[in-house]
Amino acid sequence: MLNNNKLNLEEINRNFFVDEKLEKVPEEIYVFKTESYYYENQKWIKLEEENGYKIRELEVSEAKLNEIIKNASQRLINMEEENGKYIYGFTTNTAEVMNDYNILRHAGTTWSQILAYNENSNDELKKHIEQAIEYLLNTYMISYNENLNHIKMIEEDEIVLGGDALTLLMLAEYENTFKENKYIDICNKIANGILSMQNNDGSFNHSYNLDLTLNEKTITVFYDGEAIYSLMKLYKILPREDIYEAVTKAIDFFIENNYVKYADHWISYGMSEYIKYNQEDKYIKFALDNYFENREKLSSTTRYSPTNSELLLATYNTYLYLKQNIPENEVVKNFNISGLEKSIQRTIKNLYRYYIEPEVAMYFENPDKVKYGFHSLDNRMRIDDIQHSMSAIIAYKNSDLY
Repeated sequence: MLNNNKLNLEEINRNFFVDEKLEKVPEEIYVFKTESYYYENQKWIKLEEENGYKIRELEVSEAKLNEIIKNASQRLINMEEENGKYIYGFTTNTAEVMNDYNILRHAGTTWSQILAYNENSNDELKKHIEQAIEYLLNTYMISYNENLNHIKMIEEDEIVLGGDALTLLMLAEYENTFKENKYIDICNKIANGILSMQNNDGSFNHSYNLDLTLNEKTITVFYDGEAIYSLMKLYKILPREDIYEAVTKAIDFFIENNYVKYADHWISYGMSEYIKYNQEDKYIKFALDNYFENREKLSSTTRYSPTNSELLLATYNTYLYLKQNIPENEVVKNFNISGLEKSIQRTIKNLYRYYIEPEVAMYFENPDKVKYGFHSLDNRMRIDDIQHSMSAIIAYKNSDLY
């Protein structure tokens, strides 16, 4: 029972009485302590409050992580139309369709679906992966000659580095997974397109007009990381020396220009591949510093940021490779691995708070359209939100951290 002297009538009416208001504070008020449960598969699941919703606590197990991956992948399948184009996103509270589109996010989302296939292979998922690939190539790829392809941006007469890079990443990941040599020729031609956008100092130009004249030198540093990651993914199956030299030149430029200040997850992805071929100290330091110099910001759990988890886990994979292959290296020996591990655990648990379990979906206008996606606090569920979140969960599931 509460002492009514401590209660404010205006506050009580605002919080508990919408239609009929109290005229005075009652003599006695009884407050109940309650617990929330969700009934599923013939059992009660206890819920805790997160982000204004009641949600179950994350069960960190291989089975639960597999379930999240499978469900998120199915959500993307359900958002893919018959022609291979995705529904770009929904506002989760109203189920209103987001009508924008971005071909970079189309390619990145399809890449994440290939990662999901490696965890839960099935014919339906492969069919949807191939539909999405064919939609992109048939609609946006331009062939300039027998050696050069670029990807055109939607409704804009321009080619951007990120479009080429994420398309190459998608195709190289497909070839790494299915080993069909189906897209190798196109991979070569798009890689040539990326190399043609590199300057002598190692930097990349970011945007060209369709006649291949320069449009914009710089748009976003994310394009640079996407470029080296996609090139290294292709190098894994097609070890062209010019690709390796171009990536090395780009990384040297990143080091000289202090790219760690950008905390770019794509650079960490790229370095996790590059370090397998070159273990010079300056490259090891750059790969690990991309996390270490940004560790406080990356460890934050105050907002939805799946790319933070991606960067942390890519760095963890880099460290594991180095630990196994050059354990006596001074940079590796002095690296604070426990701090990185704690940051990963913290951000993965935070990421789960934005996963739309059924007990969250039921409060939205159309639960079936958004269930098992990932959404931000402004009620946005875009394909790339699911892409980045699912990619982080896959990386975590394949780690030894749980």
